[in-house]
Amino acid sequence: MFIDARSLPAGEVIDTQICIIGAGAAGITIAQEFAGNGTQVCLLESGGFDPDAETQELYAGELTGHHYQTLDTTRLRFFGGTTNHWAGYCRPLDPIDMQARPHVPNSGWPIDRAVLDPYYKRAQPVCDLGRYDYEPDNWRQGEYGPFAFDPAKLISGVIQVGPPTRFGEKYREAIRTARNVTCYLHANVTDIRLAGDQVSEVKVACLDRKSFSVKAKIFILATGSIENARILLYSNSQRPAGIGNTHDIVGRYFSDHIVMWESGQLVTDRRYAEAMLYGSEQRFDNAKIIGFAAPSPEFQRQREIPNCAMCLDPINLSVRSQAIASAKQVMRAVGEGRVPDQFATHIGRMISDFDDLLDAAYRKAMNPPPKLFTTRFWTEAVPDPDCRVTLTGEKDALGLPRVKLDWRVPADLPRTFKIMHELFASEIGRLGIGRVQIGLKGSVEAAIDDLEGSFHQMGTTRMHTDPRHGVVDANCRVHDVHNLYIAGSSVFPAYGHINPTLTIVALAIRLADHIKQAA
Repeated sequence: MFIDARSLPAGEVIDTQICIIGAGAAGITIAQEFAGNGTQVCLLESGGFDPDAETQELYAGELTGHHYQTLDTTRLRFFGGTTNHWAGYCRPLDPIDMQARPHVPNSGWPIDRAVLDPYYKRAQPVCDLGRYDYEPDNWRQGEYGPFAFDPAKLISGVIQVGPPTRFGEKYREAIRTARNVTCYLHANVTDIRLAGDQVSEVKVACLDRKSFSVKAKIFILATGSIENARILLYSNSQRPAGIGNTHDIVGRYFSDHIVMWESGQLVTDRRYAEAMLYGSEQRFDNAKIIGFAAPSPEFQRQREIPNCAMCLDPINLSVRSQAIASAKQVMRAVGEGRVPDQFATHIGRMISDFDDLLDAAYRKAMNPPPKLFTTRFWTEAVPDPDCRVTLTGEKDALGLPRVKLDWRVPADLPRTFKIMHELFASEIGRLGIGRVQIGLKGSVEAAIDDLEGSFHQMGTTRMHTDPRHGVVDANCRVHDVHNLYIAGSSVFPAYGHINPTLTIVALAIRLADHIKQAA
């Protein structure tokens, strides 16, 4: 059921078995895993069912380091979280992403990909995806499929694209009808209180300053990478450094994927059906996919680069053609029963660039693969303890400290960019497909100056077996607080290059299973 927390009596104490803080992809998934099994679950959500400016403003904070999007625009603070606005791109992490790599400092998960595989399979339907299959050859249809890159150097991959699933819409009715799950809306956690090495309760407040508390056996923090760290840091009434921060790790290792649009240009010698795998979303077997090219694990280790990838964005020359623009204006005017302004000029353009008109007509009728693309490059960042979230002296509407984000772009980004583009260009040339121009818009350094994040916030409460290097253990439990767990991408110790949502959901299902077994 749903309860507006503003309707509760002031000072109310809610007793439950599990308290989940945050109703985004992770929190809703965990609540769903417990729905109907008899365990009493309290789900706390800061917002309501719709966005509102006052609640959203609680995310506002200070920025330093490399420029980043304003913090109150990078996440959505209402039921469903940022799944209320995402593209639906999903893929598991690659095995190498979870391995310790000597050339990637601070890399390595305490679990490997095989541990997550069964949970990835269970996460597929949660995100409304197709079959659990990410091998590009298995999505081949006629000529459509991956290019024959040298697999020792360059491999192809597939991303599945969901509807995208709006968790707040899809799972709202299930939460409403679950007798053992109660979701409190407009409820903000203002403090985590301890009794020894256990959380005894969390203090909660509404924006109207009405406050109450929740007592539980198990607490799960699932409010996103920045907010998870913020809550742990400002819950410092008993531990001055904050909860889980004995070794000054909370807030560190923040990361986001780096994307560079129009990083180069590909001109092919003919229209390749294979290029469409890398250039546009395609639907097969009740699933939608798009492909990419990436350096093989062997190549990454040999050249000592992080995991990265590229795809193709088709260029529609008709958008740039004066002849096409003139033809559209003439046709629009004729349809309205009038002669267009500068009629003679439009006819002259159409005659002089008649080939553009023929090509546009052909493409509209036949929808063939394009011959001209820009490349899009993206990469993971090396886990950096100096990329971090800290608190400031400024307070929000609840009287809680705001955050400061120090985001730093890896120093070796130009080198990774160069190696990846040269690899892609050499393979395209070897196959006789066409030619790649690297760095279409100025220098790599200029492009780096302009880039921003991808809204894929990760790190800040990283997973590690050693509490000196991580906030949570391999089961996502805070090392020195025995009944506090953390869900979401904040636990990622290394990041891969792919969107994090499928991994967030898989880890949430795994965490729910762990709590069920431990109970």
